Amino acid sequence: MNNTLFTILVVDDEPLNIQVINEYLLEHGTLHFEIMNANNGELALKIASKLLPDLVISDWNLGEMNGIELTKALKANERTHAIPVIIATGVMMNSQHLQIAMEAGAADFIRKPIDRVELYARVRSVLEMSRYIQSIREQSLLIVEQEKAIMQKNIAHLQDRVNYKQREISSNISLLTQLERKYNEHLEQLRQLNPYLNAAGKQLLEKLTEEARMNQFSNSILELENKFEEINYDFFRLLVEKVPDITRNEKVLCAYLKMNLSQAEIAELLQKSTNSVHVSFSRLRQKFSVQTNADLLQILNNLGG
Repeated sequence: MNNTLFTILVVDDEPLNIQVINEYLLEHGTLHFEIMNANNGELALKIASKLLPDLVISDWNLGEMNGIELTKALKANERTHAIPVIIATGVMMNSQHLQIAMEAGAADFIRKPIDRVELYARVRSVLEMSRYIQSIREQSLLIVEQEKAIMQKNIAHLQDRVNYKQREISSNISLLTQLERKYNEHLEQLRQLNPYLNAAGKQLLEKLTEEARMNQFSNSILELENKFEEINYDFFRLLVEKVPDITRNEKVLCAYLKMNLSQAEIAELLQKSTNSVHVSFSRLRQKFSVQTNADLLQILNNLGG
């Protein structure tokens, strides 16, 4: 601190007072000062806003803007609020005046006639405290920036994981669709046995193929739900809380919509006509009391991860 050049703005409407303070500060060799002077509060405020001195020493009794008003103005300005102020006065000298100065934002209070030792001691103390506060503020900002960088890194890492899981789900959906198509082809081949079966055999075959189809559908949906909730935690539970009478098929539609799939893509995955999917979404929107799929998607995006 001893090798630092500090800038001090002295504010007083009496030239002699300015001269005395300047001489007292400059005759001490331990700290190095560059001193600026102003004879009124308005000028001092302009100088402080432009040059940002390390300290302001202001007389209480000035012209239109006194020392207390100057202090308040400095503290109200984001650019100058950190500049410490010492109020000097030969009139306002009791404890109530001291309280007024402190409440205005002054860092210290010195009585006139000014004693050179006291002035230097108070100036040094205020500057040391200001440097300490500035150091803490800079460290705090550094910590905030470091934490922000760590948070952004974590968010990027999580986003990578989410993207990976999204790709995995899309891949699984594609695989499930292919398997379901193959499965349906096999069921269709079994149905070709119908001409060779009696009535009881035909009825049994129809029952078995329907049960097999339903089991395959249920297994596919269950796997979709498990994979989907890996990146959309509690989505389906929250969905049921939102719309208790939602069907399993509608839950699947909601999952696909949340994955930003179009109705045509959903229709292809479900092996249904686009019109059929359109009707299903129409019923779904009624349950959610919304007009468009965009409104529905906004609700879905607030559910789960």
